[in-house]
Parts: sequence; C-alpha cells; structure tokens
Amino acid sequence: MKNKDDGQRWIPLWCDKWMFGSTRIELQHDERAIWLDLIVLASKDSGFVRANPETEYPIKLLAGMLNATEELVERTIQRCLETKKIKKADNGVGYYLLNWQEYQLTERYKRKFQKNVEDLVHSSQNRSYCSQKVSPIGEERRGEERYIEKKADPEVKLFIDYYYEEFKKRFRAAPIINGGKDGSLVKELLGTIGLEELKRLLGLFFKAEDEFIKDSGYTIGVFKSQINKLITGGGHGKDRLHDERIEKRFRMAFGDYEKPKAESIEEDSGAS
Repeated sequence: MKNKDDGQRWIPLWCDKWMFGSTRIELQHDERAIWLDLIVLASKDSGFVRANPETEYPIKLLAGMLNATEELVERTIQRCLETKKIKKADNGVGYYLLNWQEYQLTERYKRKFQKNVEDLVHSSQNRSYCSQKVSPIGEERRGEERYIEKKADPEVKLFIDYYYEEFKKRFRAAPIINGGKDGSLVKELLGTIGLEELKRLLGLFFKAEDEFIKDSGYTIGVFKSQINKLITGGGHGKDRLHDERIEKRFRMAFGDYEKPKAESIEEDSGAS
C-alpha cells in the first residue's frame, strides 16, 4: 500500500449499481462488506491490494486490518476471483481490481466538485458568515445543476459585529456566536426594528441587572426574548440613555427599581 497521502480521498458508490447490480447476487451479505473494504484499500494503491509491489498481505494481517475473520476474507477473495472482480497481480504479488476505472469519478465531476463544493466557516472573530454552494455528486446528469446559496444580510452582519465588539468591551471576553441561529434571530428583529434602534436597545440590554439575563450570559437569543421590555423600558436617542428618569423606567421594567409606597407619597404631599 502506498503512502496514505498518495491515494484517493474517497470513492464513488453508484446507488443503482450497488442496489440492483450483479454484486448483490454474486456475493453474500458479509462478503459484500469485505468487498467494499477491498475497494477502499485498493484506492490507496491505484487498484492494487498489496503491502507494496514486492510484498502481499498475509491473510492473517489483512483480516486484522479489516477486523474480520480469516475465513471470511479468504472466502470473499476466492469468490471475487471466480466472479472476475479481481485478479492476481501480473507479478503474482497481491490482487488487482478489474474495471478499476469504474470506481473513479470522471474528470468532469472532479472539476465540478473542486469548483462548486465550498464550505467556508469563519469564526466570529473574523466576523464573516458561511456560504455554501453544493452540486450533486453521482452519475452525470445532462446539464442538471442544483445550487444552494446562502447570502448574509449586510445589516445582520453589521449588528452581530456590533454585538461582538460591545460584548468584548463590557465583559473583556469574546462571546460565543452561532452564526446560523443568531443570524436568523437578528434578521427577524431587523424586520421590524431599524439597525440603529436595535443597537441602542442592545446597550440597554447590556446594562440589565435582571438575574435571568445575567445567568444566561447576555446572549442574542435572550436579547430577542426581552426586546419588548427593552422597548417599553428605555427612551429614544443616544443623548437620553443617561437620563435619570429613563434609567428608572428601565429598572422598573426589569424589577430592579422599587416604587415609593403610596403612604409615603401621601405623607409627603400632606407635609408640603
């Protein structure tokens, strides 16, 4: 077997051929399992099952590699020789899979796979999103292409960037962000609340002393669940964030502000 970096990374398994082809008739269930293992092993050496061009695998060693009994491995190899799935290598060392080319992708699909399968997941530190483009893998279909494209809303990205920076600034640690889940929550909020207003409400959220919010770690999910309290508990505009009356209303919304008792108010009124 060649160095593992020299072989194929994977092989195609044609669904119709596997389910309805001759292999299902020629090999028993346990033999088909070993046959698949032999295909995968051969993919590491251009279709050969051998330790190297001068050395073949002893059955005991091969059985150990495949985690199978020696009897099963010997029986499968013999059956594959009889059905002309494999042949003895020309130099007598090891075996070679006949029709090896059928177990490779065509050059066209190799190029398509290389070009279209993209799964670029960036960490929140890089402040980017996942974009996928997937094409079908299988027998060539005449001109058929399917794509799944996910494009990030620019305002969603701007808000999550802002959330990330504000969180770090306030708590001196980076938050854990689930791009898909949190992105969907922010997108829903932006459907009814403008970006700047949502940023303002986030500022109020980070100031909250509510135990539920603190225990939950000030996540975007909890931010969305508390949005109505934030809307009714805060003023509008950057200059009013530090207004004492607005701060009191905010605390009342989260249960942190104790109203004066009615008796005290009446006594104060009488005294005046």
